[in-house]
Amino acid sequence: MSTSDPAVMRRDAEARTLLGPQAITIHHQPVVCLDDARTHAYEALMRPMVAAFDDPLDAFRAAEGAGLGSQLDHACVESALDSLPDVPTGARLFVNASPTTLLDGTLTTQWLTDAIRARGGSPESVVIELTEHADVDDLAALADATGALQRAGVGVALDDTGTGNNSLERITLLRPDYVKLDQSLVRGCDQSFHLLEIVRILTTFCVALGPRVIAEGIETIRELTAVKRAGAHMAQGFRIARPSQGYPQVDSTTASTITRSSVVDRGVAAARALATPLATIDDLLTILAGTPRTLRPRRRPPG
Repeated sequence: MSTSDPAVMRRDAEARTLLGPQAITIHHQPVVCLDDARTHAYEALMRPMVAAFDDPLDAFRAAEGAGLGSQLDHACVESALDSLPDVPTGARLFVNASPTTLLDGTLTTQWLTDAIRARGGSPESVVIELTEHADVDDLAALADATGALQRAGVGVALDDTGTGNNSLERITLLRPDYVKLDQSLVRGCDQSFHLLEIVRILTTFCVALGPRVIAEGIETIRELTAVKRAGAHMAQGFRIARPSQGYPQVDSTTASTITRSSVVDRGVAAARALATPLATIDDLLTILAGTPRTLRPRRRPPG
């Protein structure tokens, strides 16, 4: 389609408004520890304030189509960091950023650490969560970029793990501090032996290599209990708290469920018990080979 097409021109113009003042706002959603119900972090979530866009994904698609993807990504990082002084004491701030923005030089480690300190924070208080707006061919270059962030004290998280063909390769090469299991694996995992086995195996893989595991998309108490049993360290989702412009707290029912439930898959517990993260995949496969399958399909009640 020609760039002179009126519809394309209108869409590009709408995308440019996303870079204007008050065009986006930030909501926060807690990331909760599954051992004591403590709020470990808040994820900063972009919300477009321009009427032309239904949701963040729609806004980013339009920006990328107009060649403004990195600029919008950078603007969202800045807006997220503006909330850093108000983050409750002891909680980290997860800030979404596209790998493309790290690789094209739009978001550098020096700029980020300077921006954090300018807002009264420390690099250790921020985690860059790599989103999946675009595929990355050069994982080695991305590993260099994320490694620089980690050496500066900034945490790194991988989003949407379990949805792509190279999820395990990314975890192995990037060695993030956190891995977020995609909601497509989490939702309904309490009723699906196969989903729960995938969650368990991915969790064992991550625990053995070092990253802490966050289960995204929790919508029911049963899902929450299931991912804790499978070994996830933390959880996030509507059942815990919906995103808001403030800093929502975990409701008492959910907190009580978290603290009461203590059963963890024995294979994951064995990986957690290791003194240091594994250095090789062969070490992990040895653990997995000896892991008893404690999870069994549940029989549906008659009727």
